Amino acid sequence: MKKARRKGTFNIGTFLFGAVLIYLLTAVILYFTRSHIAPYEVTQGSISLDSVYTGVIVRNETEVTAPRGGYVCYYLEDQSKAGTGQPVCALTGKVLADRMAEETARKKKKKKLTAAQEAVMLASIQEYVTSYSSSRYTRLYDLHHEIDNAYGASSSDYLTGQLDELVKSGADIGFIEAPSDGLIVYTIDNLDGLRAEDVEAATFDQKKYKERVIRQGTKLEKDDQVFKIISDETWSILFPLSDKNAEKLGKMKQVETRIGNMQSTVWGDLSIVESSGDHFGQLTYHSDMLPFSGQRFVTVELILQNDTGLKIPRSSVTKRDMYEIPGEFVNVDPNTGSTGVQILDEAGNRTFTDLSIFCHVQKDKSDYYYVKPQVLEKGTIIGKDNSKKTFRVGKTAAMEGVYNINKGYASFQHIDTISSNKQYYIIEENSDYGPSVYDHIALNASRIEENRVVH
Repeated sequence: MKKARRKGTFNIGTFLFGAVLIYLLTAVILYFTRSHIAPYEVTQGSISLDSVYTGVIVRNETEVTAPRGGYVCYYLEDQSKAGTGQPVCALTGKVLADRMAEETARKKKKKKLTAAQEAVMLASIQEYVTSYSSSRYTRLYDLHHEIDNAYGASSSDYLTGQLDELVKSGADIGFIEAPSDGLIVYTIDNLDGLRAEDVEAATFDQKKYKERVIRQGTKLEKDDQVFKIISDETWSILFPLSDKNAEKLGKMKQVETRIGNMQSTVWGDLSIVESSGDHFGQLTYHSDMLPFSGQRFVTVELILQNDTGLKIPRSSVTKRDMYEIPGEFVNVDPNTGSTGVQILDEAGNRTFTDLSIFCHVQKDKSDYYYVKPQVLEKGTIIGKDNSKKTFRVGKTAAMEGVYNINKGYASFQHIDTISSNKQYYIIEENSDYGPSVYDHIALNASRIEENRVVH
């Protein structure tokens, strides 16, 4: 007699285990295959406008040339003041002293530096350190000369005594006097006489810049430059600006600055000039020129008040198209206080509909409301309150914003930008439509879309 086979029985435990296993495998696969949304917590912060520039110095300066050839012997120290007709230097038929004699004389005739001399020497050393370039190694010799002048080597009694002996002996000596009151400078460059209106982008190409320091005992030919004279204390620094920074700085008339490595700050009159489509800032000063009288290029820092607000990374910001609705078609329900529009059906009947406003903007002396495309359909007809005037929804504008993920899904929010740099935006705090401090937004806006679940 055959035994009956037992029919297979349904095992609910095995089924549940398999279902859970499939769910877990699916969740793991989805987790590793879909892009992840990194959050960023909105915080208060500040950034400042790029405020350190390399500028070119413009001043009232005149070059003086040699009326004859000869070896130059300076009476005055470099960067010292002279009156009209005062002898500045002499041209002789021979070098008055060799290097060793000058060194010996200096050791015998050491004298204490004045405050002005110390300032000039310190500025020269600091400028050399900050602007050092291996392609301009000759600047080291210029620095050595400037320090020599600060110690008064060029006006030593030793050299003056030799000139006196030559004059007594009847030697042919040509004297050069200061043509006007001013500051005597022995550094000559190819931008001498530069005017503010002549500055252009090419002016700041320092590869084309050439300067020469006329040293004691240098042999000069007729019409060679001997020195230049700066006739007044008013001078300017011009520096290139981006269009954005020019617009922002254009609202300022005066600004606190730090020039070169000066420890103190000085206020300058600020103006914006335009040349060949480029913008330049012009800082004008009426004092403090002495430390920079031998320089043409200098760094200048604008000490500006920082822009403060909510600080968010640039990667969080993107643009989305929003429907634009003129403000005259947006109403407030007197019963509920909600904002909305009157939608017209085919029969012309009006129905008040609440709207979720993305943002409200005033421009061209009019105001506009912007809503997300999912809030209103394209082609919707809306009417003006107490008027037969209508508007068809369809015009869009790209608006900046971030994705707020506080509630576990992405919601695009408007931002009011105050300022920005290469890494961050500063946006308005307490905005009616934007994020608030401690809100969480998507760090990378390019990896997310509206209503995506992120938790």
